[in-house]
Amino acid sequence: MTFRYKNELGIDDRWLMLLGIPLVSILVTFVFMEANLMDDPGLLLAKVLQSFVFTLIYWLILRRMFIVMRRIYPGTQQTNKRIAWQLLITVVVIGTVQALSYFMDWCLSGFGVEYEKPGLIQLNVISLILSLMVGAVYEGIYFFSKYKAADIERERLKRANIRSELDTLRNQVNPHFLFNSLNTLSSIIPEDQDLAVEFVQKLSSAYRNILEIRNEKVIPLERELETLHAYVFLLELRFRDKLKVEVNIDEPGE
Repeated sequence: MTFRYKNELGIDDRWLMLLGIPLVSILVTFVFMEANLMDDPGLLLAKVLQSFVFTLIYWLILRRMFIVMRRIYPGTQQTNKRIAWQLLITVVVIGTVQALSYFMDWCLSGFGVEYEKPGLIQLNVISLILSLMVGAVYEGIYFFSKYKAADIERERLKRANIRSELDTLRNQVNPHFLFNSLNTLSSIIPEDQDLAVEFVQKLSSAYRNILEIRNEKVIPLERELETLHAYVFLLELRFRDKLKVEVNIDEPGE
């Protein structure tokens, strides 16, 4: 099943959420909320629960914001505008979530769970730092996916251009080659009919191979050599003593 937001996020980020949200929650609990394993179990559980809930809220809101902003401003040239809006929305989200945080503290105090928490400014700084970290991860993944997609598209266009040039060259060469070969054949028939028959066979073989392999992307070397020998035979008869072609093929492993 295709992940529906892969175009906006660059990857299927469900594994990132499953790993990232718990890890960030633990980091916030033990680093910013000054928790330790020696705390009262109830107090430690309350800190972990609160950290997890707010990490989850921030992550989901920011993730949704990234999706919406990338749909509104999808172009690379719109990156600055998109990031500016994301920063503004992040600040608003932080203020809203902090208001919810104080409401949760009030609810927990009703159950007798109280603990000292960082000041308002410190909380806002922590929230902003974590939000920017999450945003940087998503932006990095998004830019990498776009760069990779652009690189694949450039390679595809390059291959298509080379194939188009080759097809054009074939279409230009084949009529001239046939016309010159027929002129050569007309001069051989009165002189050597057996050679003329061999010439027609080689011409037929060369054209048959050209027509059969013209749409193939990979051609066996044996088939290429067969076409080459027939083509060289025709050219040598056309130019007589003025052209001599030698084909040297190294044995495998040399």
